[in-house]
Amino acid sequence: MKKENILIDKNSLFFIPKLKINQKYLKEFLLTISPYKEQIKKKWINKYKSVFGKQASLKDIQRDKIFSEWIDIFLNVLKIKNINSHYKDMIKIGRSLSKNNTPIEEVILFVHLLEEILFPIMLKNFKDKKKLGKMIFSNDMLFHHELACLTIAYFYKYKSNIDKLEKTREDLTHMIIHDMKNPVSAIMIASSSILKDFKEKNKMDNIKYIEIINKLGNELWNMINNLLDISRIEHKEFKPYLTQNKIEDILEEIVEEHKPVIEQKNIKIFIQKDNLPTIYIDRNLIKRVIHNLLDNAIKYSPKDSEVNIGLTKLKNEIIFSISDKGPGIHKKDKKRIFEKFAQAEFSKAGIIHGTGLGLTFCKMAVELFKGKIWVRDNKESGAIFFFSLPIKN
Repeated sequence: MKKENILIDKNSLFFIPKLKINQKYLKEFLLTISPYKEQIKKKWINKYKSVFGKQASLKDIQRDKIFSEWIDIFLNVLKIKNINSHYKDMIKIGRSLSKNNTPIEEVILFVHLLEEILFPIMLKNFKDKKKLGKMIFSNDMLFHHELACLTIAYFYKYKSNIDKLEKTREDLTHMIIHDMKNPVSAIMIASSSILKDFKEKNKMDNIKYIEIINKLGNELWNMINNLLDISRIEHKEFKPYLTQNKIEDILEEIVEEHKPVIEQKNIKIFIQKDNLPTIYIDRNLIKRVIHNLLDNAIKYSPKDSEVNIGLTKLKNEIIFSISDKGPGIHKKDKKRIFEKFAQAEFSKAGIIHGTGLGLTFCKMAVELFKGKIWVRDNKESGAIFFFSLPIKN
C-alpha cells in the first residue's frame, strides 16, 4: 500500500488505510454549513444532553469547550492544504477525551449526532440529489478518518494503562513472595535447630523454637487466607457465614492472642467501649479484620508506647477505631492505602511492610457487610484506622 494512501500516526504501532476524499465536494459541503456554525454547536450540545442526560461524561464548560474546538477544527479543513494536520488535531482531541475518561462508545455516538444535525442543513440547501450524495459521501469519509484518529488516541491510553497494570502485577507478585519468604526461612531455621537438638541430645533444650514456628505459621496462614478471600470476594464467590456476635468478645480474644508480642514490645493496650448490641456478621471474617489492624498497630508502634482501641455505637452503626504512635501515613497515600494495586508501591516505598494485602482484605471484608473503612492522622503521632458495621445488616 502506497504511503500517500495511508493515514499514519508517527508514534503508532499500526496504520489505517486512508480512503480517498473528494476535496472539491468536501469543501463545498463545509462552505455550505459554515454560516450555521453557532446553530450547529447549540443543536449538537442539546442533542448530546438529551441523549446522555446525567450519564454524560462531559459537563458544562468542559463540554462546550470540546464541542467548539471540534467544530473549529472541522471547519478549518477549508483553510488547510494538507489534511494530515487536521488528523493530528483530531488525535489531540482524542487524547483530551481519553484523559477525561469519556468512553469511546460515547465519542462515536456524539460524532453520529453531529452527522444527524448536518444532514437537514444540506437537504435544505441542495436540490440536486446526485451532487448532494457526493458531498455527504465525502464528509462521511472525513468522519471515518476522524474516528480512526480518535481510536489511535484511545489505543495509546489503554496500552499505557495495561503496561502500568502489568508492572504493578509484577511488583505485587514480588512483594507477596518476599512477604512469604521471610517467615518460611525463619521456620526452616527454627525446625533445623529442633532437629539438631534431638539428634545430638535426644531432647529439645528450648521451647522458643516451637513458639517461633507456631507464630510464623499463623502469619503465613493469615496471609494466604487474605489472598484467597480477596480473590473470592472480587469474583463474588465468597459466601459469609452469618451468626449473632458481640464484637467486644471478638476483640478481647484477639488481644489475648497478641499478648506475647504486646509484652515483648511493652505496649499498653487501652480499650474504651460502649454497651453494644449483638450484630449479625461472619465471625471469622471480622476477627481477621481486627487481627490485621491490631497486628499493624503493634508492628508500627515503638517499644514502650500505647495502642488505643475504641468501640462505640453511633446511630445505627458500630464504629471500631484503633490508634498507634507509629510513623503515620502521608496525606496523599490515605485514599489508596486500601487498594490492592497500591500495596506493592507502598511496600517498595517503605510505607507498609509485609502486610500481605491485609488492608485490602479489611476493606473488602467490611464492605461485604455494607460497612466502611478509613484512616486519619493521630493528633500526637501515628494513624487511626476506623471501620463501621451496620447494626441491622
